[in-house]
Amino acid sequence: MRLNGTARASCAWLLGGVLWGAPAFPAVAQELTYFEGATNSIDTPLNLKSDSYAWKVEYRQGLGEHFEFSYSWLNEGHVTAHHRDGSSLQLWARETVFDRRLSLALGAGAFRYYDTAEESDGFHDAHGFAGLFSADASVYPGKRWILRGEVNRVLAPSRSFDTWDFVLGVGYQLTPPEEAGPRPWPARQARNATNNEITLFAGWTVVNSLDSPNSLAASLEYRRSLSRYFDVVASFLYEGDSRLVHRGGFIVQGSFGRAFLRDRVALSVGAGLYIAVDKRRNAASGGSDETLAGMVTPSVSYRFAEHWHARFSWNRAVTTYDRDTEVRQIGIGYRF
Repeated sequence: MRLNGTARASCAWLLGGVLWGAPAFPAVAQELTYFEGATNSIDTPLNLKSDSYAWKVEYRQGLGEHFEFSYSWLNEGHVTAHHRDGSSLQLWARETVFDRRLSLALGAGAFRYYDTAEESDGFHDAHGFAGLFSADASVYPGKRWILRGEVNRVLAPSRSFDTWDFVLGVGYQLTPPEEAGPRPWPARQARNATNNEITLFAGWTVVNSLDSPNSLAASLEYRRSLSRYFDVVASFLYEGDSRLVHRGGFIVQGSFGRAFLRDRVALSVGAGLYIAVDKRRNAASGGSDETLAGMVTPSVSYRFAEHWHARFSWNRAVTTYDRDTEVRQIGIGYRF
């Protein structure tokens, strides 16, 4: 991710809004954590930069007393010739000690990375899967706040690079457990999170290149719940006109998520297809203007009235012609 200060501010705003409302709405127990720290690449030549910053946003949920799973977005900063970030799913085994005030956990899973790599003739947007292995120590000083320290080891294929990440984080339990420490299971969600929802968004597009040009963006989205935890989402997105991308089109996604805080807040992660026209694609690849890309969208909404909500979405377009983008948007919507 580029525009790092802005990106981190967006994440802080997002988490802050959720935590500000949490004490007023007893609900389901999931944990949100924001981490910052350092990345070290062990594959970078000694005469090149191998250290950078790291930050991570994580959602974690118990699967019983000794297991849990997490979804996270990890940014590994800017080592020489590489800007790598991506999402991960991990399964954790944990043990609590000291009256459940300290949790020790080992995690393993997959890291879906997006790497903007510098090349002799420009840059390349590389995509792939890497293994992510983690060790985590979490302190629960009360019934809500969490202090975390974590070490991550990324084992990537030969076309990418391996790293160590060392991060410290502050987390929050959205519902206090019955006793100290992590809650084993969340409560059952009684009904669908959204039903029908129409949202109008505005924001900005960042092109994943070495100098990250950006432009204004807008979209219109329709969301429909098919079950308590699954939505279908259809939207039209206009990414604006930077000097590398002038693109817009239709997106269809399936989105997994959960509502909490008395259904005031809903978190979700969607994935699907982006059918678009890029008026600058001919200049980039010599092909046609039409393109079919993947789209990944973490999103959070807050219902501030019976039918009205605010939503923040972070769209990641994954292309085949080195024109990946991030579209960060805030919208107002109507739920019915």
